Order: sequence, then structure tokens, then C-alpha cells
Amino acid sequence: MAAGLVDTGAASLATFVVGVSAFQLLDATELGVYALLFGAFVWLALLPTNVYLTPVEIALLRRDRHERLHAIGASLTRGLGLSLIAAMILIAATWAVAARAAADVSTEALTALTLTSAGVLVVSPLQDHLRRLFHLAARSELAAATSVVQLVAIAVALPIMVARSVGSAWIPMGALFVANTLSTTFAVLIAHRSAGGFRRHVLPDWRHLRRLGGWLVFQGGIQKGANLAASSILAIGGGLVAVGEVEGARVVAQPLLVMSLGLAASLGPRSMEAAGARNVGAAKHLRRIYLLWLLSVGLAYLVYAQLPGSVNIMRALVPAAYVSAGLVAIQLIASLLSSISAPYRSELLATGRERSLGLIELLAAILLLGTTAATVGVLGPYSVSVAAAAAASARWATRKVLADRMLKT
Repeated sequence: MAAGLVDTGAASLATFVVGVSAFQLLDATELGVYALLFGAFVWLALLPTNVYLTPVEIALLRRDRHERLHAIGASLTRGLGLSLIAAMILIAATWAVAARAAADVSTEALTALTLTSAGVLVVSPLQDHLRRLFHLAARSELAAATSVVQLVAIAVALPIMVARSVGSAWIPMGALFVANTLSTTFAVLIAHRSAGGFRRHVLPDWRHLRRLGGWLVFQGGIQKGANLAASSILAIGGGLVAVGEVEGARVVAQPLLVMSLGLAASLGPRSMEAAGARNVGAAKHLRRIYLLWLLSVGLAYLVYAQLPGSVNIMRALVPAAYVSAGLVAIQLIASLLSSISAPYRSELLATGRERSLGLIELLAAILLLGTTAATVGVLGPYSVSVAAAAAASARWATRKVLADRMLKT
């Protein structure tokens, strides 16, 4: 579990540093475009991740842990093709709506933000896949090393790009692209050495993964697409500056996500194995460990994030998040509610309940968009965070009910 926390801690800190640099380097309108592009990046990353990479990982649970690393070579090759397609979609979609959605942003800044986001979209899903396979192979220390390399690369790349007077719009996602490329290369090299070479025959047949991949794409596409649509509703009803404020609140919530992702990285594969074997005692024990750590750290951080600037460094790093009083607190509550349901998702995936997960996500998306649209005129930037909390509550309740029923059968 310690290695899992180091892994996601370093990776999330790298993304956090990039987010902070965006708030320091971009003006308010550029920041709104950055937030929308980041949302589009998260959404389109589902194409390689959910269509192919995650189904491969779930199928490999049936293999011996050491054998899981043998599939890396072939899975990366196929995943890269899907990542390139996703990047091309991002570029085409951005330029298709540029005249309307980013009229106040210069062509140079729009080009820089678009191309660097597309570059990150190519590499990031592959790096995440490698780290997840390391955890599945019980080699979490290799995942941690990969994320540490990424963090160090960010720490070096950002000041170099600033010192060389690179255009500010090129810097945030450009530095992340450099760091992800270096850390992915490092991960491939150590995986090859650790596995004693890659073997194509270990890779599951794609025909057996299509149904799972289809439902994962539906589930993830609905969730990420709804988040992006909610930001778009806010951009239309409240302006790009309001979108930037919400993005700031999400950046402040990043440390909480570090904890949840770290716990999920190390405990998630074990939860899947326990649920697959219908080991009720083990599954519930893993739930308790996850919830105890998440709630303890999450509630402590919620208190810290409300402290004055003399104590709370976030107010200085991300001032946009604190323009609207209470926005950070609402976003943190929403993030905590969203993170609580992670163990139930692992259990349901391991037992073939991907269709149910997709339908749950559809319910949550309807609630998110409906609440945002109904309240944006009154609540402004608060509307998205309030709607996210409502959707997360519905997602948690329904996943828990289904997971409890599944374990009893």
C-alpha cells in the first residue's frame, strides 16, 4: 500500500504542479480554454484506456502475476494506435469550435494549448497502463519509480521552459508531455528487464474483450463526457472565468484524489481477486481499510483547505479557487463522495457487472447535467460542484447496493 501511495502521490503531484503553473502563467480566458481542453483530454483518454487497455488488464487477472508483465509490449503497441486516434480527434474538434468557443484567445495560444494537450493524450494512457500492470503483477515499487521519474522530470522541465522564455501557453501541458514521455520510456525499459522480455502470446484475444471494452467506454464516456458538458454549460451560463474558478477548486482537491488513487492502485487488484472468488470476508476487509484511510485523510484535508492564507498554501498557489467563498469546500465534498465508491467498482468489474456500472453512470450523468443546468443561473460556479456532489452520492449508493447483492450470490 505504501508503494501505491508513492506511485499515485508522485503522479498526482506532477499533475498538480502543472495545474498550478497554468494558474500562474495563463490569463483568465486562456485558463478557461485550458480547463476545457483538459476536460476533453480526460474524456478522449477513455478511447485507448477503456476500449482496450483496461479490458486487457482485467483479463490478465486470470494469469499468474509475473506473467502479466509479458503482455506489455503488444498491449502498448495497440494502445498507441488508439491514443493517436484520440489525439487527432482532440485537434480536429478544437479547431472546429475555436471560432465560437475561444474568440478571445489568440491563435498562438490556442495552437499551443491544443497541440500540447494532444501530445499528453498520446502518452498519458500508456504510462497509466504500465503503472496499473505493475500493480497487478505485485511490483508496485516499479509503478512508484515510474511516477517519481515523472515528477522529477516535471520539476526540471518547468523551470527550463520558463527560463528560455517559451510562450506561456506552451509550458503547462508541454512540460507534462516531456515528463510523461520520459517516464513511459523508463517504465518500458524496467518492465522489459523485470519480465525477462515481452511475449505476444500472453495477450488476451481481442474478441473476448469487446463486450467489456464496449461497456467500459460507455461508462467512462458518459462520466467524463458529462463532466465536460457540465463545464460547457457553465461556460455558456457563467463564462470562461467561472470555468477557471471551478478548475482551480478541482486542483485544490487534487491531494484528496492522491489518497484515493493510491489506495485504489494497491487495494483495487486485491478487491477484484476477492470479489471474483466470492471471498466476502476479504472483500469487506479491503473496503474497511480503504474507507478508513480515505475518510481520515479526506476530512482532515477538508479542514485544512479552509484555513487562512498564512497557514493554507493553496490560497497562494491557486487563488482563483478561493474567489467564490466555499467553492473549495463543496468541491472537496464532491470529490470525497466520488472516491468512496471505488472498491465497489472494482468488485463489480471483477464479477462481470460492467453493464450495471454503465447504467449507474448514465443515471449519475443525467443527475449531474440536470442539476447544473437548473442551478447555473442562480449558483454560478457553485452549480457544477453541487451537481457533482449529488451525482457522486447517487453513484455511491447504487454501486454499494449492487456490490452487496453480488457478494451474497
